Amino acid sequence: MPEYTINDIFDPTSVNYNGALVFDNVPAFVNQFSEGVGANAFIPGSEVGGDIQSAGFEDVNGWKLEPNGNATFAGELNVGSLFFSKQFVFSFFESADGWITAGTTGTITQSIGGTSLQTTNIADRECFISNVETGAIKMDGDKNPTFTASVRFGNSIANMRSFIYSGYMIGKTDGTPGVGGDGTENGFGFRIEDGVLYASTTTPNEGAGISDETSTDITGTLSIVNTLHIFKAIMKTGQIEFYVDNVLVATHTGLTNSDFDSDTSMFFHIETKENVNKTTILQFVSFQQDI
Repeated sequence: MPEYTINDIFDPTSVNYNGALVFDNVPAFVNQFSEGVGANAFIPGSEVGGDIQSAGFEDVNGWKLEPNGNATFAGELNVGSLFFSKQFVFSFFESADGWITAGTTGTITQSIGGTSLQTTNIADRECFISNVETGAIKMDGDKNPTFTASVRFGNSIANMRSFIYSGYMIGKTDGTPGVGGDGTENGFGFRIEDGVLYASTTTPNEGAGISDETSTDITGTLSIVNTLHIFKAIMKTGQIEFYVDNVLVATHTGLTNSDFDSDTSMFFHIETKENVNKTTILQFVSFQQDI
């Protein structure tokens, strides 16, 4: 291999001269990709150097992914600086550390890959698990919280009440959400009541002393018993979207985001209404919101 110096790269008379490095034509070389196309020829779905593909690029102050764009990297990704704009919590429930656990003769059992909540076979027995109220991440409706949980219910959901929720729910386990509380309860998620699955939104109503609930029956043809499902609720400006297994099943609108403010960002509860034990298996939960 012939030897050459750095000067040869910039010398137009050298056989090693690289014309792309002429600095009086900056836009021409900084926008060149390995396929030999400029930025103007880089369209959505193009491939850059064989390492990144996306159908969601946009030309706004340089090429970048759209908010909902996806990227596939075939090789390594080197990042000089990485900035986080979200608070994020993820748990497989393999330990009760950092969680509040309580119940009236119910049992909470941790194991590899999840945990189970189980009542006894006596009516009105319950148990629940929630994040520590003094924890660092608290649910704030103004920060676009998103709540996701992988849950499987046991052999029967008849005569049972269960909450898969983000928000303050203490006092909501005595019947219709809000009964037994003080009107400050607020949150969103999913509720099972006597065999019916609901998308549920609870807003505070301190004047009445009882919080208000908006609920939508989303049972449909969904197989709930002994089947693992991914439950997800996304709060946006003025509304909450509810998903089961990545399918949008309900949207609650006309909301005031500032009404949602809770020390409890994750709450799971189960109660039996008959002399039969009820079980909920929690595989994982994630919670995120803007910083």
